[in-house]
Amino acid sequence: MAAGQSAATFALLAGIGIAFMTGRRRVQPGEWKATAASLAARAGVIAAVGFFLGWTDASLATVILVYYAVLFLLAIPAVFLSTRVLFVAGAVIAVVVPVLSHLVRPALPEASGDNIAIGQVFTDPVGLLIELTVTGLYPALPWMAYICIGIAIGRLRLSEHRVAVRLLAAGSAAAVGAWAMSTLLLKALGGESQLYATAAQSGLSESEVRDLLVFGSGGTTPTGTWWWLATAAPHTSTPLDLIHTIGVSAALLGGMLLLARPAGKYLLPIAAAGA
Repeated sequence: MAAGQSAATFALLAGIGIAFMTGRRRVQPGEWKATAASLAARAGVIAAVGFFLGWTDASLATVILVYYAVLFLLAIPAVFLSTRVLFVAGAVIAVVVPVLSHLVRPALPEASGDNIAIGQVFTDPVGLLIELTVTGLYPALPWMAYICIGIAIGRLRLSEHRVAVRLLAAGSAAAVGAWAMSTLLLKALGGESQLYATAAQSGLSESEVRDLLVFGSGGTTPTGTWWWLATAAPHTSTPLDLIHTIGVSAALLGGMLLLARPAGKYLLPIAAAGA
C-alpha cells in the first residue's frame, strides 16, 4: 500500500516548497529574472548532490535528486501561471503525457535503470536528457503533474481548517477513484487478461507481468499494449498511477494539517527541523 507513495509525496511537496519560495502567489512578468535564477541555482545544487551520490555508490537506493533538479527547471514557467490554470495543467499532464510517452517510447533507447552519474553528461547527453524526462525511474515530464498541483496547493490558505478538510476529501476521492477505475479496467473489463495474453509481445513472462501489476515498475510500463495504461501500480507513471498518488499525497497533507492543529506546541521540534 505504501509503495510509490513516498516519492510522489516528495514531488508534491517540492511544488508546495516552490510556491513558498515564490511568495505563495503568481509570479509577475517583471520578476522573471530573479525567480528563474533562484530556481535554476537550486536545481544546480540539487543536481550536483545527486550526481555525487550516483557516482560514489551505485548500490544506493535510486537517487531522485537529478530528476528533481530537472523538475525545478521545468517549474520555472509554471510559477507564472494562475492557481486555477496550474490545477488544470496538472490534471492535463497526468492524463495526456503518459499517453504520449507510451507512443514515443518504442522509438527511444531504454533507460539504464542505474543512478545518474556525471559521466553521462559528457558521454551521452541526449540519452541522459531522454532518461531524465521520459524513460527513467522518475520521468520529469509526467511528474510535472505533481509539481503543478503542488504549486497550486502551496498557494492555498493552508492554515484554514476548511482547506485542510477539502484537501483530505478531494485527495481521498481522487485516490480511491483512480484505484477503482484501474480495478474496473483490469478486472471487470478484461485488461489484466489482455496483459497476460500479450506478455511475450512485451518481452515479459507471466510472473513478470504479475509482479509489475502488484509491485510496479521502474518508472514506466512496457508498450506492447495500451492496456498497460490501465494500471495504477507504483512507479508506472500511468494516468491512474499519477492521479492515485496525487490524491494520496493531497489527502495525507490535509490529514497532517488537521492533526497539527490540536498537536500545537508538541510539533515545534519537527517544525524547526522542517524550517
